[in-house]
Amino acid sequence: MAAQHNPLLIPADGFGLGIIEFEIFNKADAPLEKTDYRLVVGLMGLEIVGEQRCGVDIVTVLDVSYSMKGKNLEKLKTSMKYLVKKLNSIDRLSIVTFSSEADKLCGLTGMNNNAQAEIEMLIDKLEVNGSADITVGLQTALRVLDARRQHEGRTSAIMLMSSGEHNGLDHPSTVDVGHVPIYTFGLGKHHDSQLLQEIASRTSLNIAFSSCLAGLLSVVVQDLELTVTQMESEIEEVRAGNYDQARVNKSVTIVFGNIYNREKREIIVFLSLPAIEERTTTEILEATISCRPSGGGDLITSETIMATVTRRGSPVTVDPIEVGNEIARADTAVAIQKARKQADANDLSGAQNTMKNAEKLLCNLNRDADELIKAQKYERGRAFALSSELSHNLQRFASRGDATQLVALAIPLVGQFVNQAIEFDQDNDIEVTSTEEDMKEVAAQTAILDAAVEEEQKKLDEQIEALMDKADEEEKTETADKNNLIVAQADIVKHQLGEVIDSLKAIQDLIAALQKPAQTTTTYHCPCLLVLFSFTLLAFCLLLSDKCII
Repeated sequence: MAAQHNPLLIPADGFGLGIIEFEIFNKADAPLEKTDYRLVVGLMGLEIVGEQRCGVDIVTVLDVSYSMKGKNLEKLKTSMKYLVKKLNSIDRLSIVTFSSEADKLCGLTGMNNNAQAEIEMLIDKLEVNGSADITVGLQTALRVLDARRQHEGRTSAIMLMSSGEHNGLDHPSTVDVGHVPIYTFGLGKHHDSQLLQEIASRTSLNIAFSSCLAGLLSVVVQDLELTVTQMESEIEEVRAGNYDQARVNKSVTIVFGNIYNREKREIIVFLSLPAIEERTTTEILEATISCRPSGGGDLITSETIMATVTRRGSPVTVDPIEVGNEIARADTAVAIQKARKQADANDLSGAQNTMKNAEKLLCNLNRDADELIKAQKYERGRAFALSSELSHNLQRFASRGDATQLVALAIPLVGQFVNQAIEFDQDNDIEVTSTEEDMKEVAAQTAILDAAVEEEQKKLDEQIEALMDKADEEEKTETADKNNLIVAQADIVKHQLGEVIDSLKAIQDLIAALQKPAQTTTTYHCPCLLVLFSFTLLAFCLLLSDKCII
């Protein structure tokens, strides 16, 4: 059962128009006694088709050291050419290469037709030389972004393609990237990271590259935050993966940053509901969101939505599918991390047992076809584990293994781009459709799916409402039956009281008769009368104890 549905429209000065939908999934009732209660707050970004999207500034950092010799360099060139073809005049691209030193081949350049042709020529001329120093490449890329005169309302990112080999003096982790997202793509076997090696051996670089690009080109909002506030409840815990959260008094705020078109964020809130004495419907949690438009502008705050619950003696509803699936997904992501650490410590038996237990949780879910759940059943190996940990903790797609099969958390545009990337890998001369055309096609496909989901949700809501109405009717009937029973008992008591009154009157008459002057012989009969009186009272008491049912 979902709470009030309250989408937030995000205007952005004529471009980048979007919507953030958010709702609360929770069971409709709970017991009267103090109880633990859980719910899920879900958000999804929706880009309005037909509106011009905001532009992106991408700096590619390309490894051209000797470790990239041969097929690795060819893969890199193919991926770069695909990238160039998917950008248009509102997007800007810069190319930085590095080996032992870094070289800026071009600054941020708008991707019109002439610029695309010139950059493709630069890509074709790439050659390998020297050893690899990833740090100098990253530092140069940051200087390119810092030098921008126009940056308001634009999405920026650094895309690093490397073998993973590093021979520089300063480790790449020492580079302060600030708030600039860096996406890494690994090739080849000559590196010190098992992660890059295993990923490179299982997936196409162009598939991973195109998947990342699909997200960058469809940012709906920036600086997205969700705030949940306890009402007639107490927030015990909020699970939001790796996203920062802060608690102030009765509220918890989670910072998500950017969100893509059709991308979802779900958090689990664990509550404690206080004990109450009688049936009532109460508000237990409120939620609001705030964000900035993808095209820049002021912070926008939504109206509040509420989670309500009916407290009753005998609850009849259960957790919605969304709650059970999200808890299982989060628990399994934790299990993957635990298993990976156990394997790193050479506890292979412990790692296997951890994953087996996690699989048992997934087998009990109602929606086995959920891509998130399907993916977690197949995510194996250290490379999968590391990539999966980050992916699930951020609730964002990351290529691992066969990216054509494992598409957990992928937005629809990813599927579109991945299919094109596979064809482009085979033939670099094929015509590549524009991102805008892709978005229109995806919108048409998802509109059909949305209508079907909405219809299913409507049926589910009707079923829950009917279940609640039936429970309310049964409560009314039970209350009426109790009232009727009380009336019947009152009639019995009234009748018994009448008998008592009649008996008391007879006793009173008997006592009066005993008090009259009598013959001497009467004195000898008095004990007999008293005994008779005692037996009368005893019989009357037995009568009451047998008939009285209150």
